[in-house]
Amino acid sequence: AAPDVLEGSARADGLEQLQSVLEASEYEGVDKDSTANAMSAVDAVLLADSSALSTVDLLAIGLAVAGSASGLGRSLLAGALAGEEVSTATGSTLNLTASRAYADAVQNVTLSPAFGVGGVSLPPGPP
Repeated sequence: AAPDVLEGSARADGLEQLQSVLEASEYEGVDKDSTANAMSAVDAVLLADSSALSTVDLLAIGLAVAGSASGLGRSLLAGALAGEEVSTATGSTLNLTASRAYADAVQNVTLSPAFGVGGVSLPPGPP
């Protein structure tokens, strides 16, 4: 490996540490600089050459990216109320939008990722 490029396991470990910091910020929230730094860290890992990484390392990185994004999304929602303006975090490889919604706004709705397979259908509300 090149001396200036982290190995796959080190990339995953770094993002797992970021995930821990973001999860700890869930109730206090994060400021704009911390949000930008978190997005830059995720971008650096996602933009790095991964052609020589093992499947295990790629999976670990993917899970760490998902965990970091989830932690950041929850941190962006700290103190937010339903109906308030959305919070966003934008990077070159990942964009997050987080907002709180009233429960009746998400009944009988199907949520699915922008790309890929999956999703969840939410049931209709009570009669």
